[in-house]
Amino acid sequence: MPDSWLSKYQNALQICREAAESINDTKIELRNNGQRKTSSSVNDTNEHIKKDILNVSSLAENLKIELWDPKLISSKTQGEIERRQNLLDSLMMKIQILNEAFNHGRKFDNSERLELLSSSSGSGEMANNQWLEGDEVKSALQSSQQFHQKRVQVYEEQEEGLHVLANSLNRQKQIGINIGKQADYHSEIIDEINERAVSSDNQLRHLTTRMQQISTNRKKSTFVLWVMVILLAIALVVLALIPL
Repeated sequence: MPDSWLSKYQNALQICREAAESINDTKIELRNNGQRKTSSSVNDTNEHIKKDILNVSSLAENLKIELWDPKLISSKTQGEIERRQNLLDSLMMKIQILNEAFNHGRKFDNSERLELLSSSSGSGEMANNQWLEGDEVKSALQSSQQFHQKRVQVYEEQEEGLHVLANSLNRQKQIGINIGKQADYHSEIIDEINERAVSSDNQLRHLTTRMQQISTNRKKSTFVLWVMVILLAIALVVLALIPL
């Protein structure tokens, strides 16, 4: 059973090539004929190119949605999902090149032509393609190796950056774990200090109560002693006044 995702992808590639060839043919005809090309013909061609770009953009969005559909993910290996993501990234780059060439009216450089032609077709299609002329074929083939080497280099740099980021996250995770352990240790110390403070407060309250009791008892004892002294003094006075 044919894969609908890959079929749609191949269809999108074909639309990209047709749009690129239309843009290239229009530029060549304008360059050869100058102002003799009628504005009606230019408008018709531009409308056709605009529709192609809109169609391929819509296809790319649908491919993106379908790629991350849970059913597709569960039925494909991780390597196949990554391969299709790379294909989708390449398609999005082609669409960006077409938009820039169509909207800003600039010529395709060799690397952009290679990107627009790149697929499973290989270098044979480049050699036979009508909008790579003369020495441009050889230059394009040479640039193809440079383009793919640059892409590999970019992927390696991204992979290295991800490793650095992962190591940084692991270090931050370890720091967080250590901070958590230190916080638990200091929390235990604070709890122990609180317990000792409560115990000391209870002891202080007990001693204060004892001191108050002792002070009250001393006041009572002093009062009794003064009463006894007064009574003894009265007794002595009475005895002194009684005649012998």
